[in-house]
Amino acid sequence: MSLTPEHQWLLSPEAEPFLANAASDLRANVNILKIVQRLRKQLAPPIAAVALELAQLRLRATSKFSRAAEMFFTTRGYEQATSERLAQFKSSLLPEGSKVIDICCGIGGDLAGFHSRHQATGLDLDPLMCEYARRNSTSRQSPTPRVLCADALETDWNGFDLIHIDPDRRHEQRTTDPRFIRPSLKQILERAAGRPLAIKLAPATKLPDELKPRVHREWIGEGRECKQQLAWLNFEPRATSRKSATLVRDDGSYITIQQSSIPARNVPKHCLDAADLSEFVYEPHSIVLAARLVDSLASENGLRRVAPGIGYLSGGPIAASPLLAAFKVLSIKPAEIRQVSAELKSLDAGLMEWKKRGVELSLYESLKKIRTKGQRPLTAIVTPLGEQIACLICERT
Repeated sequence: MSLTPEHQWLLSPEAEPFLANAASDLRANVNILKIVQRLRKQLAPPIAAVALELAQLRLRATSKFSRAAEMFFTTRGYEQATSERLAQFKSSLLPEGSKVIDICCGIGGDLAGFHSRHQATGLDLDPLMCEYARRNSTSRQSPTPRVLCADALETDWNGFDLIHIDPDRRHEQRTTDPRFIRPSLKQILERAAGRPLAIKLAPATKLPDELKPRVHREWIGEGRECKQQLAWLNFEPRATSRKSATLVRDDGSYITIQQSSIPARNVPKHCLDAADLSEFVYEPHSIVLAARLVDSLASENGLRRVAPGIGYLSGGPIAASPLLAAFKVLSIKPAEIRQVSAELKSLDAGLMEWKKRGVELSLYESLKKIRTKGQRPLTAIVTPLGEQIACLICERT
């Protein structure tokens, strides 16, 4: 995207009063048509359009960035950007003052994190992204970083302690197929030439089998979401070829689970039937599911899978963990509307939370239609269990 006159105006001090007024209106839930009309009374339509888009994106970005109100975004740039917490986590893995290059830096989410602690250089082919990355990575605590507007494959990657790259993952539309990322994996590996490297990928991206033994794959997330996958090569803190999953908490601290080096601990154990189900059922965090580390996590906590191939785990009480949502099992019924309805009524069920894995959507949707009029908030988990499809009626703990 080129740096158009509209975007140049957006970057100027002249734009700030209009952006502030639009943001105030959006927070007050003023009708969007009225906001557009106000802007167009004072600004040309193309300028009013980019001003409104930025004001809306700044409001959306408050959950990702503490400085969202003064940052610059495009819709695509915002959606692809690493949040402040996750960027700070990546930055913390390096000794302070390291030399880092962030290739395909976009609007500068990762660059800002690296720049806060290290000697960071940004690189992007898009002039608008380069300017946004400079602005978004500059604060009172950190001066303007070095940002190069150039082709990644025509730029020198030497002299850095870490090469971080977020290759373009859109082939006509967003894709998780590694064959369509640009630069390609082959080009990235050839250019990195054995240097410490982190490749940012979509969580569902499947690496070629021949590459897996060479990399440490890490899925990272925040809240209840898995946000991205990182393929680490030649990086000492992630030196093994095993997998890991890391959850970054709101305060910036994090918890990591790694695939066990003992093969037996990665082998699934299962409940046999309803009578074999324990007092609690646990739902692993999405990063654990994405990384396929359910069995490693189960082994660490003495848990078993509810059924083969199903992500729910069963066991006794364990120490609270952000990687496991816990549910106390109150009742187990066949997934049949009359029996489940009667049981929910007897338990005084009120507001219901419904969950499922490994069952037909039509069955699940029919159970969700059951009306409850009680006072007790409960969770219903519809899942295979032994030879039947069961409805586990639980209380979230």
